[in-house]
Amino acid sequence: MKKITLVLIGIFFSIAAFSQYYYLPSINAGENPGSLHEDIEVPKGSTGAPTGWATILSGPKTIAAWSSVSSIPFTFQFNGQTVSSYIASSTGVVTFTTSATAVPSKTNESLPSANIPDNSICIWGMYAADGDNIMTKTFGSAPNRQHWIQFNSFSEDGIKDGWTYWSIVFEETTNNIYIVDQKTLCVDGGNACTGDVTLTAGIQIDATTAIQVTASPNLISNAENDYTVADNSYYTFFYGTQPDYDLAAIKLDMKKIVTYNTNVYIKGTLKNLGAQTITSFDLNYQIGNGAVITSTINASITNTYDFTAPSAWKPSNPGEKYTIKVWADNLNGSHADMVNENDTISIEVFTNEGNTGTKQVLVEEATGAWCGYCPDGALQLRLILENNPDAVGVSHHNGDGMSFTDGNAINAAYAVGYPTGYVDRVKFDEFDAVGFSRNRWEEKVIERLAEATPINISVKNLDYNTSTRKFDLDVEVDFVDYYYGDLRLTVMLIENYVVGSGSQYDQRNYYSKDGYAAGGSSHLLYDFGDPITNYPHQHTSREFLSATWGDPLNSTPKLYTTGDKFNKTYSTTLSSSYNENHVEFIILVSHYNDDILERSIINVIEKKLTTVSIDEPTMENSVSIYPNPVGSIANVGFSVTQKSDVSLTVYNTMGQTVKRITERSYATGKHSIYFSTSDLAIGTYLAVVKINGIAHTVKFIK
Repeated sequence: MKKITLVLIGIFFSIAAFSQYYYLPSINAGENPGSLHEDIEVPKGSTGAPTGWATILSGPKTIAAWSSVSSIPFTFQFNGQTVSSYIASSTGVVTFTTSATAVPSKTNESLPSANIPDNSICIWGMYAADGDNIMTKTFGSAPNRQHWIQFNSFSEDGIKDGWTYWSIVFEETTNNIYIVDQKTLCVDGGNACTGDVTLTAGIQIDATTAIQVTASPNLISNAENDYTVADNSYYTFFYGTQPDYDLAAIKLDMKKIVTYNTNVYIKGTLKNLGAQTITSFDLNYQIGNGAVITSTINASITNTYDFTAPSAWKPSNPGEKYTIKVWADNLNGSHADMVNENDTISIEVFTNEGNTGTKQVLVEEATGAWCGYCPDGALQLRLILENNPDAVGVSHHNGDGMSFTDGNAINAAYAVGYPTGYVDRVKFDEFDAVGFSRNRWEEKVIERLAEATPINISVKNLDYNTSTRKFDLDVEVDFVDYYYGDLRLTVMLIENYVVGSGSQYDQRNYYSKDGYAAGGSSHLLYDFGDPITNYPHQHTSREFLSATWGDPLNSTPKLYTTGDKFNKTYSTTLSSSYNENHVEFIILVSHYNDDILERSIINVIEKKLTTVSIDEPTMENSVSIYPNPVGSIANVGFSVTQKSDVSLTVYNTMGQTVKRITERSYATGKHSIYFSTSDLAIGTYLAVVKINGIAHTVKFIK
């Protein structure tokens, strides 16, 4: 009900104004303003908390208090006047009146209020309990920086023992002010509840002049408990008089590679930033220096509008780049757009023949042995690889015994928390960053598998000397269609079943019955310890044979044509610490761009170092167990040649059932079932895997 209510507010009250400031809501935006801030939303000091935040006030504050004076790190104007510093209250108020002494209590009311100092921005009604902090951080680079003041894990009576995250943001150059609704959860007696915050959000100039968000002083949060930006909303406050007519071009929703001689429809989003409802407009687009194509669109636009130009474009030649420009004019028949700098949006597209190679998708997991939620990420990755034979997986470790320079660089570029996943390193439109939560990984894998790829990657030769441990890896990239760009070849060496001892390898497990039991008793990790000792880390990146972001296919960006080839040989000696039977290579080709959000992967393959691994099943419906003897966790591997019903039961030597692990259907291919042995006494056991009713038995020792 929360989301429905606020969406209606966004529709019917999308524009509010007064003489000094006006605001526009962006409800359910799923991003932060400007997309500069990509940090996760977690309490100060928690595992995986982002760095760079400065604390200016810490709870508990049983009596409302001001922070010390903080400086704005760039020139900023409030209400037409330059301001350079501010103080923040433990009750959700930021003021430029740094001499203020009286602190607003947590009992909020409508603006203007005699309890609020002049020249203030409010998210009024919260309070700082134990563990709550006001934190600041500046994002971006001049002249487009943002200074964030975050009320981190704050408290409010309506959410009982829960938490709420809101931020006030100052933006350089535009002088815009944002109030960002980031994260809220009601908790009562350790259980989630249905309560919500009731806040006052807005700007107060003085005791008689203010603007507040509709529904204040009973403004509720639209955010859920997602630690990413996926559920964020925000309110933008502009200084000055709102123009009557301002239809901004927000984005173009088009692929950057299109097939020649096919109809290409120009699609995108416009946003009404003006005071008047837009009922009609002329939609214009231009391909390169060609003729402008104009269509008149009739629509009622109070907020955003998704458009498709009625007239399609049909590119005539493959292997060419085109710039497409889109803009709107003649608003409501004859009115000019009053703000020109946001009128036009453009995109560069490339044409090809529509051929495709064999597409595979890379899923990279940011993980760490210290991360209690990460073993669930490993489970999700395992399921994705089982369900999607053309998916390839790798885990880049952070802050443990398996981390290294190249993997750290990838995580530094894309991780928004742990575990985080990157699917082909694509920045998907609905996410604010390349990395995103594990509940969406498989969806995006399937989406990417449906994409065409202009290349095939193959290993032409792999020579490995088991005595010297030296190997030569010959890689070939074949172009099956036109392509253009700065393309890079990356080769990673990964290892499966990496086991070590101590905190650098033992896997923290927040799902354990011995700890938080985060997923309840039905979670697959419930019966495992915290930490899980002798944990077999899978798909572990160990080193890159190439440069971190790949070796160039050409010294400069190039137009590749059908039939082009690229070959490169990588030679080195395998580390004596790696198990040769568990080593694989992941080989990928990606774009390179100065912008890390534009380094997506075009295609990927994986190749085993040895042709047969002694720890994996290689025959039809065969079963194996690893390690053997087992530690606190065992992995039963099996393969099926058709969709099969599979169950796993563990017996002791007396024939008594000591564990019944799972019973479900599995698709054709190789699979693994992990189970905890921490509750088994030392001795000999039989693991019986029934595949379509036929029993396969493997003996193991603990």
